[in-house]
Amino acid sequence: MVTGASSGIGRATARAMAEHGARVVLAARSEESLREVAEECEELGGRALVVPTDVNDEEAVRELARRSVEVFGRIDAWVNNAGVMVYGRFEDVLTEVYRRVIETNLFGQIHGACAALSHFREQAGGVLINMSSVWGRLTSPHISAYVTSQFAIRAFSECLRQELAGERDIHVVTILPQSVDTPVFRRAGNYYGRAARAVPPVSRAYLRTQSCLGRMGRDERCPSARRPGGRCGPRGGGGRSLRCTKEGSIRPDVFDQKGT
Repeated sequence: MVTGASSGIGRATARAMAEHGARVVLAARSEESLREVAEECEELGGRALVVPTDVNDEEAVRELARRSVEVFGRIDAWVNNAGVMVYGRFEDVLTEVYRRVIETNLFGQIHGACAALSHFREQAGGVLINMSSVWGRLTSPHISAYVTSQFAIRAFSECLRQELAGERDIHVVTILPQSVDTPVFRRAGNYYGRAARAVPPVSRAYLRTQSCLGRMGRDERCPSARRPGGRCGPRGGGGRSLRCTKEGSIRPDVFDQKGT
């Protein structure tokens, strides 16, 4: 399951999963874009289900989960990736626009987590991956709505991990990538009066997908995944947070509780 699957990290994640033969559920608002991604996934050897969804609508997200289980039988991993941005001085950004960023980025993931965890408990396992940003650790002017949402996503994820520490096979992973070359910057609301672009250094979306795949236990380049019965993913319950620090590298966050 990948939300925000129509472009950027979500699209690259879906494609990478399909390369491993996965059954992928694609969710975003644009059905036309999702159809294109579905064709790409099936050409790569996977199966794809398109479910146009606005993550702001909690009932729609629950229906997304229901459709996924109806068609594919279970949900092994749920990637909360949908997100939007707005540029501008705090006083210049309309309140309703500010609220929309918070609701899409934070409550979109809250809705996804609610839907995913209920199925994970029923099937006794699953991985919830919440996509945050390096701006979940750092502050910056002119994007305060986005930064606020990313701090909140990280805090929400860490609270969930602590609550689920006793659940051996249910994991919550937070990924905090640096700037990634995706359409989110070009499509962002803009009250700043100049064109927006990603803050360098900028990495490719493909590299960030390796963080997702590794935590799902599907990255064949992970040494533990190559061992008989091995699995590349969180150990013990709860999971952990990954900060993407440079090209192709991730590290566990120093504040994480260690798995048992």
